[in-house]
Amino acid sequence: MKNKLINNNKGETLVETLFSILIITLSAVIFATMSVTASQLDNRSEKAKENLNSHMIAAEEQTGTGTQGKLIIKSSDGTVLDDKNVLFYGNDGIYSFKAEQ
Repeated sequence: MKNKLINNNKGETLVETLFSILIITLSAVIFATMSVTASQLDNRSEKAKENLNSHMIAAEEQTGTGTQGKLIIKSSDGTVLDDKNVLFYGNDGIYSFKAEQ
């Protein structure tokens, strides 16, 4: 019986065990890095969403003093049909306007 255990070649070698530990460790490091990156991206997207919402609210509610400008209405051939003095509200590409009276 004792002789059978000594001559038994079944089982894992030290190299196989170390390689398995290496693979598990690398997988854990990759997963941790992935989780941290996902969290950072989530924070950035949340800030961008809040920024967009604040600009949309400013444009929709027409808060503040507004910026004076001119709205030019043209036909498809480029002929100027009308122009109006307006106040622009909002910023970063999100604007609403109100005609001055």
